[in-house]
This record gives sequence, C-alpha cells and structure tokens, in this order.
Amino acid sequence: MEAITRRSRPGRRAIEPGIRRFADFRDLEGAFQRRSTTERAKGILMERHSVDEERAFAMLRDHARQTQAKLFDTAQSIVDGHLVLTKAP
Repeated sequence: MEAITRRSRPGRRAIEPGIRRFADFRDLEGAFQRRSTTERAKGILMERHSVDEERAFAMLRDHARQTQAKLFDTAQSIVDGHLVLTKAP
C-alpha cells in the first residue's frame, strides 16, 4: 500500500481556514465580553460617584495601575460588587 503523505490529504487544507475563523471568532467574543464588563463598571462608577464617563474610566484605569491589575479584572470586581472605589478628592 502506498503511504499517505501530507499532500494527499486535501481535507486538511479545507479545514484550516475554518479553524482560523473559529479562533478569530473566539478572540472577538472575548473582546466583546471584556468591553461589556468595562462599560458596566463605568456605569456603576458614574452612578455611584456622580461623575461623567471620562472620569469613571479614569478612576477605573488609575485603580488598575495602582494595584498592578488588569483593567478587565478591576472592572469585573466592580461589577461583581467586590470593589468599591472611594470618591476622588
């Protein structure tokens, strides 16, 4: 019997673009989830501290930097109710 070589398997090449598209989809899905969480956290800060969107994002960003945490993790903590940022002076 003749050995099956890489070139004799046409199905593999047909599948690879689909795999890449699925990976791209998963990446986008994660990005949308992170964006949604960040927006929710900003909304919470806006309501809680009576600040505008720009100031809420600055609070979120500054806290993440001070604690050396990722912005998403800080936002998730706010959304989950674990983190209560104090009002800026």
